[in-house]
Amino acid sequence: MGVTGLMLFLSRGQAKAPASSASPQDPEPHHWSPPSTAWLCVPRSLHSQDALGDKSSLSFIPQMFTKYLQPSERSDIILMAVKTLTNPGVYSIGTAAHMVDILVTDSDFQRGQVLNITWAIYRNLPSVSTEIAGNSLKTALLMLTQKNPGEVVASMLQCSPTCSSGAMAMWKTMLSKPKAARKVLEELLRTMMNQSLRKVSATTMDNPRMLSLAACRTIHKILEQSLCPKEVEEVFPKLFLALLFQVSFTTELKQKEILICWKEYQQDQLTPIRSAVQSMRVLLRTMGFQIRELVIEEQGGWAKLLHVEHHLEGVRIVARREPLLPAPRAPRTPQHPLPWG
Repeated sequence: MGVTGLMLFLSRGQAKAPASSASPQDPEPHHWSPPSTAWLCVPRSLHSQDALGDKSSLSFIPQMFTKYLQPSERSDIILMAVKTLTNPGVYSIGTAAHMVDILVTDSDFQRGQVLNITWAIYRNLPSVSTEIAGNSLKTALLMLTQKNPGEVVASMLQCSPTCSSGAMAMWKTMLSKPKAARKVLEELLRTMMNQSLRKVSATTMDNPRMLSLAACRTIHKILEQSLCPKEVEEVFPKLFLALLFQVSFTTELKQKEILICWKEYQQDQLTPIRSAVQSMRVLLRTMGFQIRELVIEEQGGWAKLLHVEHHLEGVRIVARREPLLPAPRAPRTPQHPLPWG
């Protein structure tokens, strides 16, 4: 039955609609789109006068027909629905949002399908102009993150390795719930530590070296904007060490690899290695280790980390075990020991 059955049902529903409620632009019953997108062709005239279509007379359709859809069909329908959410017009945004909600909740997608859906949200979310459409895409993203954290994080890093403002809006949604935030941070940590030494094409955005750089850039943005501080604190020791390893890893990269994750941000002079070092400093301050951060600065540790010839000395300074003095006006007492303590 699949999408074809859904198309036929909607066709009959439109044929029975009162003629007085139809607008001149409504599609004719015999001129539907191809089956895979037919459900989108539901004119607003078939819905209640609710501005966003929340109480559509056809709101029961998704639950009736989703069980007949194959996983690939569900994915295709979501992609078309996401596109529809950016184009208010003769077709119902309310129905498209409802279909996205139902299909994302009730479906298990393969990795490639998660990538395609994440890409669709990334491309279309900035163009969404209605609250119900925006909420639908954010809910779908959060649901995908909770069910497929590894696939969504990898997809996001491929969508925007430099973590653009549009991507950052999506990361904020993914980090808005504690359970999802923990999963996202763990995936970012895992990706940062997966620094494959295998030489792969620098133009392939799904290779471990590029994803590791992208994950570090995302961590920098998360720390910079103080997102999910409680969840960051929970992974503080692992995160600090991962950033230190990232600094060492970055010194071994080829120039063409660095440019991929820097070319969009050359104006702020924040190269990948500077981004990692700055993240380490912000993390120490956030966790209440301001004194330690200043001591490393006075000993030249941060500066040495940035230079290949002095890098190992910088690592020794950062990792040196010294007694901690209480930080003046510290916002709170750290609950974690320093990673090297």
